[in-house]
Amino acid sequence: MPHNLLIKFEIELEEKYKKILKPAEVVRGEPAKLILYVTNVGKEKFPGGTIKELRAEYGLKGLRRVEHTLTPPSPLTCPPLSPDETHKLYSWDLSPDDEGIARIVLIVEAEDKQPINVYQTPKSPIGENEWSNFFYVVSREHVLEIMLLQELLKRKT
Repeated sequence: MPHNLLIKFEIELEEKYKKILKPAEVVRGEPAKLILYVTNVGKEKFPGGTIKELRAEYGLKGLRRVEHTLTPPSPLTCPPLSPDETHKLYSWDLSPDDEGIARIVLIVEAEDKQPINVYQTPKSPIGENEWSNFFYVVSREHVLEIMLLQELLKRKT
């Protein structure tokens, strides 16, 4: 019987960017932390597993694609999870060089080798054993212009 895992991510940014950017946006060339969480949305206990691959892909809109494969210091694993239990799977610092859409890809294998239905939202699975989701890398210059305009508007009022 397949396991069911909901995988979500959040992005931590410098405080000054939080008022301007949406939750799935980062600023080109600026440090951010991407955090992955996993929740067992199945009715049975998840036995734990191994992350076979974790990568971020940038520059998906054009001819050039940059791929950053995460190589953790030791094999990345997911512990056993009871139904509805959530675990912070991993976090890593990133500073993308390319603007535009970016994709996170995670491939996971259960300890018992059973298939894993992976979810982005609790409604329906997006695939088996391979999860992906997207975030957007925005122009640093545009963000700085917006911040400057906000500051000017504050001075005027």
